[in-house]
Amino acid sequence: MEVIEDIRSKNAAPGSAPWNDANPAMMATLTSLRRNLHHATQSLSEDLYASDSHFLLELVQNADDNTYGAGVIPTLHMTLGDHLVVACNETGFTEDQVRAICKIGASTKKHQQGYIGEKGIGFKSVFKVADTVFISSGPYKFSFDKHAELGMITPSFSEYCPGRQDWTQFTLQLSDTINRSELKSYLSDIDPTLLLFLRKLRALEINLGTICFVVVRKNLEPNVVRLRRRLRNGPITSSRYLLVKKMVTTYLTEKKRPNISRTEIILAFPLKPEGGPRIKDQFVHAFLPIRKYGFSFLIQGDFLTSTNREDILSDSPWNITIRDALVSVFLDAIQEFRRRPELALVWYKYIPIKIPWGFFSPFKDSLLAKLKTMDILRSADGRLRQPSQLFVVSSDYFDDNGDSLIPEEYLRGYYLSSEYDHSDGILYELGVQVLSDSEFIEALSRMSQYGIQRQSTSWQESVSALLKRLNRQGYSWPIKALRMVPLQDGSWVAPNSGDLFFSSAAVDIPGDLGLRLLARLDLTSSRYSLFSDLGIREADPGVISEKILDFHRRSWPSTGDVLSHAHYLFFHRDQLRYNLDRLYLLNREGKLANAKDLYMDGREQGIMPISDIISSRSQLLHQSYLTPPSSHSAISWHAWLKDALCVNVSPRVTDGQFSSEFVAFLTDSKSGTPHILRALKDYWPRLRSGVKFAAVKALGEKIVVICHDKDYDKLNATALYRARSAHSLIFDSCPSTIRRTNAGISWKNLVSQYDLMASCTSNGCAVSVRRAAATSKLSHPSTTNWKLGLMKMSIPL
Repeated sequence: MEVIEDIRSKNAAPGSAPWNDANPAMMATLTSLRRNLHHATQSLSEDLYASDSHFLLELVQNADDNTYGAGVIPTLHMTLGDHLVVACNETGFTEDQVRAICKIGASTKKHQQGYIGEKGIGFKSVFKVADTVFISSGPYKFSFDKHAELGMITPSFSEYCPGRQDWTQFTLQLSDTINRSELKSYLSDIDPTLLLFLRKLRALEINLGTICFVVVRKNLEPNVVRLRRRLRNGPITSSRYLLVKKMVTTYLTEKKRPNISRTEIILAFPLKPEGGPRIKDQFVHAFLPIRKYGFSFLIQGDFLTSTNREDILSDSPWNITIRDALVSVFLDAIQEFRRRPELALVWYKYIPIKIPWGFFSPFKDSLLAKLKTMDILRSADGRLRQPSQLFVVSSDYFDDNGDSLIPEEYLRGYYLSSEYDHSDGILYELGVQVLSDSEFIEALSRMSQYGIQRQSTSWQESVSALLKRLNRQGYSWPIKALRMVPLQDGSWVAPNSGDLFFSSAAVDIPGDLGLRLLARLDLTSSRYSLFSDLGIREADPGVISEKILDFHRRSWPSTGDVLSHAHYLFFHRDQLRYNLDRLYLLNREGKLANAKDLYMDGREQGIMPISDIISSRSQLLHQSYLTPPSSHSAISWHAWLKDALCVNVSPRVTDGQFSSEFVAFLTDSKSGTPHILRALKDYWPRLRSGVKFAAVKALGEKIVVICHDKDYDKLNATALYRARSAHSLIFDSCPSTIRRTNAGISWKNLVSQYDLMASCTSNGCAVSVRRAAATSKLSHPSTTNWKLGLMKMSIPL
């Protein structure tokens, strides 16, 4: 115990040598010095720490700085009862350590890298809660009395030094003023991370009577540490940490770290049980916890701290050097994250974003600036890229399948992989971009050349619905420049490219009029609504009709469009006030012909079809016109062709003359007498008012028919055989009589309103028949040898 006596003597403790040899003046001086020093140490112990509980960290520090025997698990044990007992299984105090604990600022660990205690004043913090501290370590047993003069640095011999064999033990006799409940609460809430960065200590045992637990640190992998907290008769909780370590260069001229050129920085990333990041505000450590600065990972660095160890010296070049080196350590950690599947896509959650202004804010800024320039995030194709090259899409820009409406090839970047949590704000702090309205329109502009046209109708509808909203928000000009309007001719144009018209009427607008017509759209579709907002209108039927007619007046329309011209004019017939007789239609040869020069069969029953009369296909209407437009009746369609377009349903009469094609049919021997007579009978009522008598007379000279005697003669030189007539006996034996071919047909119309003259010569007998209708009376000749003379007829058709 010579060491204790020596310390007491040097501190001029009462009863020690200095007092024995001192004269009254010297004794007065010693008394004054001791009193002043006592007040100083007392103030230091009370004002050093803001928290009464900080002394526990100092005791942990001392335990970690101690020396342990081989095979021993360094353990610190704390028991709270009438006293607070802190015991450690170290090898025991050395003389130097005993002398250091009895001084202020005389740590044995000064200038030693990796040791926590450097100031030699931390132990004095125990007097925040204790009046007397009993120490037992190896051969040394002594105590400190807070209330004795210089009692915090002057040891006293103590008979009361209970202790565990081979353990160093501190027994704190707590002050009456201490709040034991608060102390108990602090002990029960000790964070297991206390052991994370300690060099030696591996176990911490806490005994609070009703609560007893053990915290144990274990290295699971070279860089993964598990901290387990086992509660007696209770659950076991554990947490894992991924540790990334790096030796960095230090600030060489730091007086408190002479000749130390390198120091180790450790970052510890909390892991969930399944391996992902466990995000929670963590402590910054200088071997022991200092305080929280907003990081979701723990930082261990050999920082120089304030006297009370509750903050980092922010203006210290040594500390600034360590802080600035944190960026390189974090970048090393990213490489480790990528090697671990459970962290590869979520590690960015550790990035410090919400660091308040202060000592560590430059680290946050530097780290973010560096990360923004690195290929650290995966795009949709699985490649690593810079955050600023990546886009995420809000739900507004998804199609019905949850895919982006904009293919990646049209972005000025890449889509962020869907494996990331797109709602995490850290991604956007790094520079990941949300596809904005303007970027969406820019991408559509890049799609305008070919991309838009290749998309499905549902895609077009979804995009149009979005653009309709954006059009109201001030994006009208760029939207109008998008080539998104499909035309009938298969091309795509922009809304601002000129006059455009919808073609949504019941009948298509012809495509050869020089109008740019949209492909047919559903009137309830988003595209129709958008294009309407952009200024596209329905075409005016009057304008379209005038264009059709003008086109027919000035040029030859294409054969592929003339049917659509007729359909359109028919559909809007009630709105037209135009003469349509010059409209071109198709003949049966597929060539153009004027409507008034064409024939089609009428719909009247029992009438000889005009197509049996007109032999030239060039004069017959094309079969495509025989079917009416959809939703319209054949009757109204055919009536319009006949009445409005002047398509002929009977032989034409022009300037009182029969048309050449009708004359050709009647004068062609191949037509056959029955068909000739049928044509004359059926169509005469329609022609009689317009044909001249001379034309009738000339036609009678040209028509040749077969007679009763099977000989041929001119029509005007024959008579019609009529059954059950008054003159049937006369004509029955006449060789030039035309025999009826169908008893069911009335032939009275072949007898003209003009006189029918027949001259018969036999013994000078002449018979005249006037108005030879069914009621005509004929005289019977006296002879049966008749020869038919000239018959002058006006032949009704």
